[in-house]
Amino acid sequence: MSQLPAGLELDTVTGLEFCAESEEVYLEILNEYMNDDRRDELNAFFRDRNWERYRISAHAVKSSSQTIGATDLYEIARAIEEPLKDMDFGPALDLHEAFIEKYTYILDMLHRVLDA
Repeated sequence: MSQLPAGLELDTVTGLEFCAESEEVYLEILNEYMNDDRRDELNAFFRDRNWERYRISAHAVKSSSQTIGATDLYEIARAIEEPLKDMDFGPALDLHEAFIEKYTYILDMLHRVLDA
């Protein structure tokens, strides 16, 4: 019987693969992800055009999103982070709003499902 709560809008198969197929570990990782909200720092770094810190923060969100199976958010973060390595700010400028919106959606969903 699954320990995973209903309503997780994630690729749980991928998430479980990153957690050695352990639902207990996966739930721990989901809770850590939910409690490591980086939106304020991402918005501050974006506002200040501190691209190196923004890239590092986006990388953290990208990696943790992949781990939990938030594949859409992972793809947006990757599309932002990779060009920033070469000081290409265009994708960050174009995708920041969508990045924060999708990140907010994932965090809200996790709070709704895990805090229930």
